[in-house]
Amino acid sequence: MELCQKSAQYGADQELEACCELMDRDFMAGPSELRSARRPKPPSLKEQALEQLDGIAAVFRMTHG
Repeated sequence: MELCQKSAQYGADQELEACCELMDRDFMAGPSELRSARRPKPPSLKEQALEQLDGIAAVFRMTHG
């Protein structure tokens, strides 16, 4: 299963690079934006922790006024 996932990701990465090269060649702005949209970074552990704390704080405010 992991081999299938890596193969699919490799193909998608090749497609993404081709799109970015085309955008660079045609002087269009946005290859980095395209790359970010196609392969967004997952939230960092810090961002995940802060989201959890926000949720806990919201529940606390609702239950304790």
